[in-house]
Amino acid sequence: MTEKLVYIIDASSLIEVERLVAKDFFLPLFKSLENLIQNGNLISHEEVLTELKRKDGTEGDIFKWAKKQKIFFKIIDELQLSKAKEILKTFKNLIDPGKKNNADPFVISLALIKEKQQKLLQPKYTVVTEEKSK
Repeated sequence: MTEKLVYIIDASSLIEVERLVAKDFFLPLFKSLENLIQNGNLISHEEVLTELKRKDGTEGDIFKWAKKQKIFFKIIDELQLSKAKEILKTFKNLIDPGKKNNADPFVISLALIKEKQQKLLQPKYTVVTEEKSK
């Protein structure tokens, strides 16, 4: 039996898709991503959706697509909030309080919590990001 893989994707990777993929390929790529979402192989955190909205308030293609993916974005809960605070105590530069890019600790906390909740033959969780160390 093969292990199920679940990818927890960060805004940076979705933004790179919008930046690098030609518009002609958006629809087939989005359909593939939607299949992964429907099968439970691709998830993200609701804070990622906030990061996808452009600084000038406009909505790019990736944001328009993402906001339609209701089951894709996991809603914050007390356990995630607690774990995110714990992460920020160790990695203080992970967020910039003056900017909207604050999903990273929530993406990481979601991965850690999901991984810890695993039981035998449960999915393996992997964070997908384009972030570089600050």
